[in-house]
Amino acid sequence: MQVKIYNKTKKVFVRLIESAISVKLLKIASVKEDITMK
Repeated sequence: MQVKIYNKTKKVFVRLIESAISVKLLKIASVKEDITMK
């Protein structure tokens, strides 16, 4: 039982981390675009 719960929480954490990374990458990309536009 505990293994199932652990796997579920691990998947959730991985998704949160991946989404956080993608958001950071998007922000960095938009900042770079702003710099090149100016």
